[in-house]
Amino acid sequence: METFLMEEGMEIDYTSFYTPKATVPGNYSNEGFQKKESDPTRTGQVIDMMNSYNLGTTFFKLIPDKVLTVIDPSKPGVPRLYRKVVQGYAGRIQDPDNPKIFMNVQIPRVEEFLPEAGLTEEQKSKINFLRNQAKNFSEFTSFKNRGKFTQIQNMLPSLSLIPQSVYVYGKLIKVINSSKGEIKKEELGHVRVFKFSKGEVGKTDFITVFNNSLQNKIQALGSSSWMKDYFSRAEGEFTKVISVNVGQSTGKLKKYSLGVTLEEMAPFKVTAEDLEVAGNLNSRVFDITKYDEKYYERLSRAFDNVQSVIDRLT
Repeated sequence: METFLMEEGMEIDYTSFYTPKATVPGNYSNEGFQKKESDPTRTGQVIDMMNSYNLGTTFFKLIPDKVLTVIDPSKPGVPRLYRKVVQGYAGRIQDPDNPKIFMNVQIPRVEEFLPEAGLTEEQKSKINFLRNQAKNFSEFTSFKNRGKFTQIQNMLPSLSLIPQSVYVYGKLIKVINSSKGEIKKEELGHVRVFKFSKGEVGKTDFITVFNNSLQNKIQALGSSSWMKDYFSRAEGEFTKVISVNVGQSTGKLKKYSLGVTLEEMAPFKVTAEDLEVAGNLNSRVFDITKYDEKYYERLSRAFDNVQSVIDRLT
């Protein structure tokens, strides 16, 4: 569907939103480089909600980004609540120019890129080549091979094909850790990118669980007019947030569980600075707005380094 970016002064209807359905995984033939943490607020940075560090309940004000989707050509574009990335390769790899740090691996499918990215055939081939390399490398970093290829895993601690990952902007309001209780930290009150990449797609993934919560409230109230209080892009005082509860099973193969509810809290403010941070998820993660020549060249060299080690060991 056609999309475009929201502009200042546009009148947007925040009682309905574009929410793409969860995608059942099928068969398919960028963020910048990770730097040492220097900002204790971690404003604008990604927080992986479904890992052992974030078990418990997190409250945040979900902020739609600036991307509008045209559903009906006769009506204004519909804002989206989150961005879905399908079949993306993600992980961390040793930086080819500084082995003491790691860079993020984020390789979307060629089909994900927007028309305005203007990918050339050479660029498409490069992305597909990197994805094929990533597919081969992921065997060495898989759970079943943990500890078997330490030299490779020291260079490439994580790399896998994620069937579906979902990203949302949100202002972090409150965190209740399952083991530590309520957490007070400098990150509170700042906008983050919340990442959800686990759960069975179509059943227990974020999109399904979140949309079920929305539909339940719409049916209960017989209207979607309440959504503007939860999800509008506006400065001012708010009390409506979403609550995300993340749990984990205790078995050998630990599975994550996810619950999403709509809550009300003590008043808090959303500022112009918050809205500026919550810009365009298309360019914030798995950048599909352009071909980042510098990123893919550097990633290629990082992959070459790993391949040279594999060649020596096999």
